[in-house]
Amino acid sequence: RSSHCQHFVLPLSEIVASGAKNENEFESKCAHCDTLTAKLDECRHEIANLKKKNVDLGNMMLELQENEQKLTMEIESLRAENKRLKRSKLQLEESEFLQWDADQVVDWLCSLKDGVYREHEEVLRSGFIKNSINGSVLHLVNSAELNLIGIASISDRAA
Repeated sequence: RSSHCQHFVLPLSEIVASGAKNENEFESKCAHCDTLTAKLDECRHEIANLKKKNVDLGNMMLELQENEQKLTMEIESLRAENKRLKRSKLQLEESEFLQWDADQVVDWLCSLKDGVYREHEEVLRSGFIKNSINGSVLHLVNSAELNLIGIASISDRAA
C-alpha cells in the first residue's frame, strides 16, 4: 500500500509554495471580478437611465405630433379664412364681372336671392373651377350646366 501512495505524496514545501501561488492568483482574480462587477453595475444603471430617457423622449414625440396635427388643422382653417377674406375684400363690382375668376362668380351667386345658392357653394365652386367658368363665360351658364355641375334641384337651378 505504501508503494502506491508514494506517487501521490508531495513534499510539504511544494504544497506550501503551490498554495501561496494559487492564493495570490485567486486574490488577483477576485479583484478583477470585483472590478468587472462594479462596471456591470454602472452599465446597468446607465441602461436604466437611457430607458427612462427613451420613454420621456417617446412621450415628448407624441406630444409634439399632437401639437403638429393641431397646428396643421389651424393653418388649413386660417388659409381658408384668408382666402374667404381676400374674396370678400374685393367687394365685387358687378360692372367688372367679365374679369371675375370662378371664385368671385360663386361668391356673387351665393349673395343673390337671399343666399339660395349658399347651400351649394362647395359644389358650385368645385364645378366652376373644374369647368373654367369665370365672369367672361357666365352668360353661357344655364339650368342644364348647373345640373351637370351638381345642382339637382330644379327650383334651385331656376333661382
